[in-house]
Amino acid sequence: MTYDKRFYIIDRTGIKRYASQSVGKFTIGKHRSEPPADLTRFVSAIIKERKAGRFESACGMKGTLVYSRNSKSAVGYVLDPAIAAQVGIPSSGSI
Repeated sequence: MTYDKRFYIIDRTGIKRYASQSVGKFTIGKHRSEPPADLTRFVSAIIKERKAGRFESACGMKGTLVYSRNSKSAVGYVLDPAIAAQVGIPSSGSI
């Protein structure tokens, strides 16, 4: 897996969890129930639709996170301004 530094979620411990790619695509959903996505679709699914997505920290921690008020791990996000404009959301936010 590789990760993309243009989008990350900040977990409750302050660690940045970057959007992960598997075989060059981003995965939406815990069980890969949706087709692989590009970064714009991935961001929209995670932030707007509150779906789960695969993330990885710089130190190698991998996992699925959900960005919502009920999330036990995510507290904020940071996104490249150009991608944010395409999706129609602010380039950062917090719960």
